[in-house]
Amino acid sequence: MLFIGTVMVVSQSETISSTMDPREQHHDEPYVGEGTFPTGELTDTCYRFYQQADDIEMTVQLYRVEGSSLVGEAFEESKCMLDWQVMAADGTTFAEQGSWQLNGTGKYALVTTCETGCEEATGWLISVDAIQSDLLSSTWLMLGGAMCCLGILTTPIALTVYLASKPSRAPVS
Repeated sequence: MLFIGTVMVVSQSETISSTMDPREQHHDEPYVGEGTFPTGELTDTCYRFYQQADDIEMTVQLYRVEGSSLVGEAFEESKCMLDWQVMAADGTTFAEQGSWQLNGTGKYALVTTCETGCEEATGWLISVDAIQSDLLSSTWLMLGGAMCCLGILTTPIALTVYLASKPSRAPVS
């Protein structure tokens, strides 16, 4: 079971890669350079902004938008769903520049600034809810994970039954 489950999970590496890589799984278009970028409608509850770790660091703030203007203060950053972190199959490392927990659906805008010129700096707004949903909606990935867990749980039981039912090697007199 453990072997079959492992094969099933490994066969879904493309699903895992495309779901966990912010360059492939992001809301709207990548955000490049300084500016105010409308995000459009955000419907999930947890969003994070990531950049490649070796890129020029951007400071990011999220605002609610009404019409075409920013409303109120920037949202305060809050950590959400810390068990879901992005990663890339090619080994690229990412730095989280912002994290927000939203209470409702609405239109928002990202305001990015840099201490030094960052015309080429790129970032991605990620819905952590979408990462979770995409991974958990992959039937083969979930089935493979369940097979691995079942294999891990049944291996000690099977080994105990095997050793208990083995005939004794004591000489017969």
